[in-house]
Amino acid sequence: MDMEELAVINTYKDMNKIAYYIIMYLTGQIDKERLMKNVKEPTLDAPPARREELPELGELMKELYDLIDNEAWAHVADHMQEIQNYIVEKIGENDVFG
Repeated sequence: MDMEELAVINTYKDMNKIAYYIIMYLTGQIDKERLMKNVKEPTLDAPPARREELPELGELMKELYDLIDNEAWAHVADHMQEIQNYIVEKIGENDVFG
């Protein structure tokens, strides 16, 4: 597995974490400060492999952080789908979901 594939698979895992914290926030289990703290690492503080190998994906993740911060939930869902589509396009559906 090369660095690009590893970055993409790790991003897919990060997306699950982000979705989890969004649900926790929307159901009142955590406050906004904790939400933003927990989504900052996988979005803004991207691992070097993502920044170096996939700058476009890094930009998509930064945009996702801004959408979450602005509580633009419909746009967050669309943007998360766009990121998932990017992941599948990069390494193939079977490699991500298989």
